[in-house]
Amino acid sequence: MSPVPLCSAPVRLAGGSTTGEGRVEVYDSSRGIWGQVSNNGWDVPSGRVLCRQLGFRDISSVGGSYGESQSPYILATVKCEGTEGTLTSCPHSPFGTYNWDSAASVECQVDGAWGSWSEWNRCSVSCGAGFKNRTRKCDYPAPLGDGKDCDGIATQEMPCIMPICSIDGEFSPWSAWGRCTVSCEGGIQTRSRKCSGGRFGGSDCEGPSEEFQNCNGQPCPVNGYFKQWSDWSECSASCGSGNQTRQRICVAPQFGGRNCSGENFEQKNCTLIECPVDGVWDEWTAWSQCDVTCGPGEETRNRTCVEPLYGGTDCDGNSTETRACDAGACLTHGQWLEWGAWSGCTVTCDGGRQRRTRLCSGDVCDTGSDTDLGSTCNSNPCNYRTSTCAELKQAGLTESCMAQIYPSVEADVWVYCDVDDEDGVTVIGHDNEAAINVTKREFTDGLDIEVTYNLTQQSILAIMSQSEFCRQHIRWQCRSAPIFNPRKPYDEPFVYWNNNDGASRFYWGGVKNTKNYMCACGESGSCADKTMKCNCDSNDDVTREDEGYVTEKEDLPIASVHIRASGQFLPFPINIHTFRVYLNKIVRATEQVFHLGI
Repeated sequence: MSPVPLCSAPVRLAGGSTTGEGRVEVYDSSRGIWGQVSNNGWDVPSGRVLCRQLGFRDISSVGGSYGESQSPYILATVKCEGTEGTLTSCPHSPFGTYNWDSAASVECQVDGAWGSWSEWNRCSVSCGAGFKNRTRKCDYPAPLGDGKDCDGIATQEMPCIMPICSIDGEFSPWSAWGRCTVSCEGGIQTRSRKCSGGRFGGSDCEGPSEEFQNCNGQPCPVNGYFKQWSDWSECSASCGSGNQTRQRICVAPQFGGRNCSGENFEQKNCTLIECPVDGVWDEWTAWSQCDVTCGPGEETRNRTCVEPLYGGTDCDGNSTETRACDAGACLTHGQWLEWGAWSGCTVTCDGGRQRRTRLCSGDVCDTGSDTDLGSTCNSNPCNYRTSTCAELKQAGLTESCMAQIYPSVEADVWVYCDVDDEDGVTVIGHDNEAAINVTKREFTDGLDIEVTYNLTQQSILAIMSQSEFCRQHIRWQCRSAPIFNPRKPYDEPFVYWNNNDGASRFYWGGVKNTKNYMCACGESGSCADKTMKCNCDSNDDVTREDEGYVTEKEDLPIASVHIRASGQFLPFPINIHTFRVYLNKIVRATEQVFHLGI
């Protein structure tokens, strides 16, 4: 089929919400139909030719969804340079009927143009001077893409004059109250205001132009005054020096009068005969040394009495004290007890030393030492290349530590080797080993938690490929936060996880059959509600949990955990463990807990 002539192939945009956007359609004059252009090869130069053909300044963007059309695809593989005059002058496939599922679309640069002015609105006032306005919109057409906005104003305003408004008479504010005619026992003060008379038919002021009020009605002040001094009191001591006192009373002032001026209390010394002074003990001396070199004995201390005066009594009590003392047991011979545990190794490779100690059951032991330095440890070579921690243990690694292994020929990695296990374990950690608490909003709106491991995925998979068994622990703690919807148990769960390939997994840790989309208790029939798939699906106000190990190697490591928007429920923590790799045998999770909850 030969191309349709240019003049018989007009173009148009369909499905757009405004001028200058939509699906691209052309007219096939030979068949008398409009049809769509496929997006095969559709690009910015082709869109630019179309926009300019339609009279627009330039293109803004290609692509976009503008609804579905029943029109057939009649033109495909349009490829313009951008300088052509019309779309059909660009290279394209012949007009025909094509099987395609995506239409070419475009958004042109449309310069905005003003619509018509609205009618003038009513004057803003009912009397006197005001204004009125009218408006227009930049929508004929509205600007699109990078098109220019309309140039000019959107609102016009003009003055309007209405009949003169009447002005009523109005009082000025009251003046301040004048000074009171007296300072106490009642007076008068006044204030006033002025009226500006009404104009243009307005009314006069209503009300008084002067006001009066009482002031300073309080009594005049009366000052306070002292009464006569009292007699002197008796001397305060029966012997030695004392004192005597006297006082006078102030009659209180009234109505703001001044207080009494002067002292209301006086004191003077009085002396009688000297008082007797009893004898008193000085401080005790320090205790003497024990009178024996070992075993029980005695030690003593002394004090001196300061003599009494003026007929006072002597000191009461003893001037010397004794007490028992123990100079320590006499030395005894004993036996060596069992050796303690070995200390940590001094190095991590090429052989180190460990030490241990023991105690003597008596004061002294006859022969031997309390320290043993004879044990060697970590004899594995420092340059020994192994792919697993199990091989390091077999080579002589005796203490758990960070170590370098070579799971692949491309690179070496540092891992934690746990050699306390019988076979040796490689531990792989990640950035979410600590508890993560999720708010109620995050549970109801949805949340994605990505897990980043301390090794690359390539290194992890290389270690796992040399392991016979792998496992990773995951736990969901909850209260009114189910994993599966208890009302629709076969729907996609609220809580699920993705494997290392990004595929979603709907089974929970601990299940034996991973095709069973449930928790371990649902598989064994031991859930709190035996009709549910998980303990948490009880969806009640009781703190529960579902946990267990994921052991499918093709699903490990866990890449992410997702909480699908539920619109309800109250979440509690979820736990994802780190990896532990039993070299050549197991990859398993540590006992560190990764929580997600409130």
